[in-house]
Amino acid sequence: MTSSKGNFVITNETDILQNPYLNKGSAFTHEEREVLGLLGRLPQGVSTLEQQVARRYEHIKAYKTPISKYEFLTALKAKNVTLFYRLLLDHAQELIPYLYTPTVGEAAQKFSSHFTNNGGLYLTYDDIDRLDDIFKNYPQKQVDLCLVTDGSRVLGLGDLSPGAMHIAHGKLTLYSLCAGIPPWLTLPIVLDLGTDNEELLNDPFYLGVKQRRLADKAYFNFMDQFVKCLKKYFPKALLQWEDFSKNHAVPVLKRYHETMCSFNDDTQGTAATILAVIISAMKRSGRKLEDEKIVIQGGGAAGTGFAELITRYLRYKKVPLAKIKKNLYIIDIEGVVQEGQKCVSKQTLVYARKKSEISKWKVKSKKKVTLIEVLKNTKATTLIGLSSQPNTFTADCVEILCKNTKHPVIMPLSNPTAKSEADAKDLIEWSNAQAIVATGSPFSPVKFKSKSYHITQCNNFYVFPGMGLASCALKLPHIPDDFFYIAAEILSTLSKSTKDRTKCLLPSLQRVRETSFKIALGVGKEAVKRELIPHLFEKELKHKLSEYVWDPEYRKYTLMK
Repeated sequence: MTSSKGNFVITNETDILQNPYLNKGSAFTHEEREVLGLLGRLPQGVSTLEQQVARRYEHIKAYKTPISKYEFLTALKAKNVTLFYRLLLDHAQELIPYLYTPTVGEAAQKFSSHFTNNGGLYLTYDDIDRLDDIFKNYPQKQVDLCLVTDGSRVLGLGDLSPGAMHIAHGKLTLYSLCAGIPPWLTLPIVLDLGTDNEELLNDPFYLGVKQRRLADKAYFNFMDQFVKCLKKYFPKALLQWEDFSKNHAVPVLKRYHETMCSFNDDTQGTAATILAVIISAMKRSGRKLEDEKIVIQGGGAAGTGFAELITRYLRYKKVPLAKIKKNLYIIDIEGVVQEGQKCVSKQTLVYARKKSEISKWKVKSKKKVTLIEVLKNTKATTLIGLSSQPNTFTADCVEILCKNTKHPVIMPLSNPTAKSEADAKDLIEWSNAQAIVATGSPFSPVKFKSKSYHITQCNNFYVFPGMGLASCALKLPHIPDDFFYIAAEILSTLSKSTKDRTKCLLPSLQRVRETSFKIALGVGKEAVKRELIPHLFEKELKHKLSEYVWDPEYRKYTLMK
């Protein structure tokens, strides 16, 4: 393959119809068919890319279930990458939910029983002494972006181990779709280090390693060797960690943050998108972010990651640390996190409430303070759900929030839809359309009292593609944590309807490439300011980013004899 721009030079014409990156299907011209030895191998008619997209779009509409649409799209990608991405780009709002959340969760659960090999690497602990050989022999020699998962916490579905490969493929697809990262420069990797999922261990069709997950010593021994090998063969690649459990997500990121340019999208990308939505919601409600009383249900990597990012952002805005922590409350399985608890991570304990504070609250049990009790006692104005506990945002919760403030921000963000803390329709109705609602999964517009309320989808695909584009195109040596609140600020400025409560707080998916480019440009400017990359003026940054971006369009082929 060549760069993302220009024509391709073909040196082996015999397999061009079998190469998804080169195949044009019925779009090969008669001249190309003759030159490339394709005569007789295709129907006589020649289609344009636009005609092919229209044909495939009619096909996908005929499928009745989300998972069948997902399988249709993945099969198309395996045959014709350009057509696949053009179809997605032209119908992003409609098709992304079939390719990624919520549908990809079902695909991940059915990984073993529905297995099809779509590429990537599967590495196990038994490979620890032959990792070098595996990478040396892998046919893909240039990689700009590696997406790595151990599958220990997939969406809100838990431990799916190699099933996370579907998530990895889906997310890399979004990098290419939303930011134009050339798909042939990406590599999904699953680290199959066992599973604690009893259902998988007892499944006769399970394709993963049938043993319990490794203890930390063996786990990090393997990770050290893996990152060392990755660094050797793809030294300038961006490494994105995906779907790691709360016990490993932050430690893994911190351990290798300086070894390779890397970030964790579940903690940092999700956090940045949530922050962008809340900044926009403050503009709509007229409140100040530093005064917002925020309750986070879910003390895992995502919840703690958001708490850390908003803390960093407000400190940047000169808000005293004591005030920030006073207004942030995290709830986990044992109720509101408070000092002395042993079941939470060190990162979460930073936001633990003092027992002297809890002693003044009106609660049934000071040892386990419930969500309802927290909302009442704190006068909470924003509620964020990252718990994977469905239907926990009840009508009573909404009633309390609406008493605390006129326009509460309510964000049930757990994926897939079955894990959402509330249905958007219920939140609009229970709040008499006063709540500002954002969800993790896509929800249809809600009709209420003659108005139609469009529901903001707070999904990290608004942030990570732009961050990836900046890293890959500009070759960032590392990604400082602060870059994520810079991305959040940029994203919060891109909605064109911050005052109209019936509209979304984030730009439409049809503008996703524009959104990603602006985030990449903003990150690039900051990288120049911090001297992480050579000095480039804004015009030069734009040119460098634009030159890297791949567009799903057919190119002319030249046969090299």
